[in-house]
Amino acid sequence: MSEDFKAILKKISRNADGDTMFQLLKRGVKYKRNYGIKLPVLKAIAHEFVPNEQLADEFWASDIREMRILASLLQPVDLLSIEKMNNWAENFNNPEIVEQCCINLFSNSELASSCCSAWFSKPESEEYVKMSAFVLASLLIKNEQKSDDQFINLVLKEALNYSKSDSLHVKNAIIRAIVEVGKLSKEYNYKAIQVVKAIGTQNTENSKFIVDGAFFQLEFFAELL
Repeated sequence: MSEDFKAILKKISRNADGDTMFQLLKRGVKYKRNYGIKLPVLKAIAHEFVPNEQLADEFWASDIREMRILASLLQPVDLLSIEKMNNWAENFNNPEIVEQCCINLFSNSELASSCCSAWFSKPESEEYVKMSAFVLASLLIKNEQKSDDQFINLVLKEALNYSKSDSLHVKNAIIRAIVEVGKLSKEYNYKAIQVVKAIGTQNTENSKFIVDGAFFQLEFFAELL
């Protein structure tokens, strides 16, 4: 255990937030250890360090909530490999760490769209990898890093393919990705609405959840385009 690891863990332990810890547990966000430190505090701690791959690897290996989030903030994006993205994604075990890794790190990598496409093909049993694919896709579209026809059509196709998922996290990520497509232009909004209508024809609880979550947002943004 490095001195930096010990020093940060000590600081985190001193500032543990029981209320936040309890709220995370209620939401099903589970880690080996969780000190309930709020995200702005973790970002402030990360700013005390220069991005460092060795430190990020050590933090990630701990399976401590705060250390894993710090790992996503300290991993140098230019040193990020597909192998590491796959390894981290395969070790995701809750929606919070999916969000943080995708926002803080993965979406900033030039490898993001390749990983996203590969993760779409993963079996549904790999719930958090599948969630990662849709979360990452929504970020790439939102930030206009990837908005070509081929990628958009892939996202919409996969949204339809996996709309039967029983996973709440996957369904929410699908809604998010569809809505981001619909915000791009009138043409893409129309395509997104057609996919949502196709999902609705499945007439299942899962499809209804996605339709209810996406349709009104798409109609709202259609009026703004």
